[in-house]
Amino acid sequence: MRGSWLLGVAWVMVGCTGGSIGGGPVDSAAPAPSGDADTDVDSDADADSDTDTDADSDTDADSDTDADSDTDTDTDTDTDTDIGVEIRDVTLTVPPDAPLAAVVTWTIEGGTADTWVEWTDGDGEWSRAPTHVGASGPQRSAILGVTEETDVTWHVVAQTKLGTAQSPDDSYTTLRLPSTVSTPTLNTWDPARTSPEGYVFGGMAGANLYQWYYYILDREGNIVWYHELPSRRWGLAAHKSRRGGTIYATEAPQWWEGGDPAYVLELTLDGTIHEVIDTPGLNHAFAENETGLAWPAKNGSGEDVHEYQADGSIRVLFDAQEYMDSIGEPNNAHTNALNWNEATNTYFLSWYTNEHVVEIDRVTGSVLRVFGREFEGHYNFDPPSAYFDYQHHPYYTDAGTLLLMSTGSDAVYEYEVNDVTRTLELVWSFTRAESGINTDQIGEAVRLPNGNTFINWGTTPTIQEVSADKDILFEVEFSSGWMGSTFLIDDLYEFCGDC
Repeated sequence: MRGSWLLGVAWVMVGCTGGSIGGGPVDSAAPAPSGDADTDVDSDADADSDTDTDADSDTDADSDTDADSDTDTDTDTDTDTDIGVEIRDVTLTVPPDAPLAAVVTWTIEGGTADTWVEWTDGDGEWSRAPTHVGASGPQRSAILGVTEETDVTWHVVAQTKLGTAQSPDDSYTTLRLPSTVSTPTLNTWDPARTSPEGYVFGGMAGANLYQWYYYILDREGNIVWYHELPSRRWGLAAHKSRRGGTIYATEAPQWWEGGDPAYVLELTLDGTIHEVIDTPGLNHAFAENETGLAWPAKNGSGEDVHEYQADGSIRVLFDAQEYMDSIGEPNNAHTNALNWNEATNTYFLSWYTNEHVVEIDRVTGSVLRVFGREFEGHYNFDPPSAYFDYQHHPYYTDAGTLLLMSTGSDAVYEYEVNDVTRTLELVWSFTRAESGINTDQIGEAVRLPNGNTFINWGTTPTIQEVSADKDILFEVEFSSGWMGSTFLIDDLYEFCGDC
């Protein structure tokens, strides 16, 4: 890779900020009582009123209108237009934890300037990172959103009220993605009707199910960011942090192998791992509330719910064995999702092995609702044929409906929860006949602000965005593998740390 270097000199390229270059104003109104052949009042042979031989009106021998001897329009003796600052110590490095990104550092010396990085991948258009306004001293930014094996030309720009300067163009080439990364293919995209976000973040295993990675996909079906997990570590769950600016993502042992350690990584797209949060017993999922993380922790043949407290301690909020004993059911409570409902301060806990979802009070740990077909106190389905099985990712939408993926039915179901009749009333669905997808496990569906539904189909690795009237507006199909969580990102630099 080219471009990983250090410059110890200042690079300044300038544009003229005022005055005239190559000729000054002509004093055509002056009388010419001199004895030479021109019409001005001096004794030289040019048409201006000074005594030198150039065509401007000052007394030096250059062609500009200032009083120094160079040809620019400022009053120093060099040949640039000075903007008052210098760009120094420019470097580019590729972070090992995000090898499609490039981190750029530089220093602004001599004052303050608005400064940024800009680049092109050869398509004739220049992209730019966010501007550092009124910056001085060391700076740091990143080049994001470039796909594999791409030649990138880039430079740093600084701007003051006196003009603009930039470092010389340099270049590097992005790496080729490993063969374990599944190949995406864009099947359809209707930009006028899809949600405006331009990127998809997700977790995935390709052909090798022991090798998971996190990725970012653009709407044209290109992988433009990549973070590989250690072998035999799952990346099933990820979401934006509540405070913003970072992403939480699991690095956990695979279910059939079990054991610890299990972590949630807090990361940014510049390749920085800001925190590694210990989550003992985690395999599939986690949630975040206002005080910290919660997760299902493996305990025997089931999973309890553990939760970090504000003081950093961990409490067991829900004991699966105790609950199963109370209703006379075997403890095969294998969990594939945990979602916190902020409005009700409850958790949805999804047990795919016994095909039930329970809603748990976050304060007391008691079960408030049971959704399924067999457990004591369960809600019924209306119509009865609209039951879910092998479900994943249940959550309350902003409209208060229950939305989930039913992989056993190859369908997305949305229910109105009727507490009076204790019924889940089907209000919307998206089935195999409409999606063209037949899947086995995992999967996820999320209602978007524009009314569309964003779906990934788990072990049939396909992403779709569909309208309320069930038109497929966006579809990307991967060549192989399993998909974990997916969510949309509007601005990559929102998650770029101090970029």
